[in-house]
Amino acid sequence: MSGEPAPAPAPAPEPFLYHEGQPITASEAGRVRATLMGNPEFMKEALAGPTEANKKMAALWALERGIQLPPPTTVSEVEQQTLSRAERDQITHEETLRAAGFNELQAFEVANQRPLLPSEKKHYQRELERMIADQGFRARVLAKDREALAEFRKASVGAKLPTGSLDDIKAWEVAHGLVPAAK
Repeated sequence: MSGEPAPAPAPAPEPFLYHEGQPITASEAGRVRATLMGNPEFMKEALAGPTEANKKMAALWALERGIQLPPPTTVSEVEQQTLSRAERDQITHEETLRAAGFNELQAFEVANQRPLLPSEKKHYQRELERMIADQGFRARVLAKDREALAEFRKASVGAKLPTGSLDDIKAWEVAHGLVPAAK
């Protein structure tokens, strides 16, 4: 007790609120709202009455003031929120794969769990084992060599994909719109 004043306590962190299923702070909500207000097309829709844009502006206005709107109460609201979250997760997964060196088709196939033939999966598993056993390759990965990292990621992902027969693969391609369904 030297008579010095105690240091001021650190300010409490701004609490998280939720908007469209994602955490957001009141200040972030204000920034998003201000950005949207600068978009003439969005504001034209928002001012046109009970539209999605109008609901979004109302929700951001409330969040900016620290008011958390109630959760969805109807089955259709819950389903819409679930579908929106699943779509957002899918897009994020594909973007992450593209950033890791996968092309568009590869990212789509991996994100949607395209089955591999057992021989293809064994190839990826052997490649992964070879990479792990190779000290030179491990050193390249640890040194963050881009080519080595991309090669390792592709083998790792390939080793985790499900296996299936040629019929399973064909059915997957038809189900995902990559080939037309046989008539």
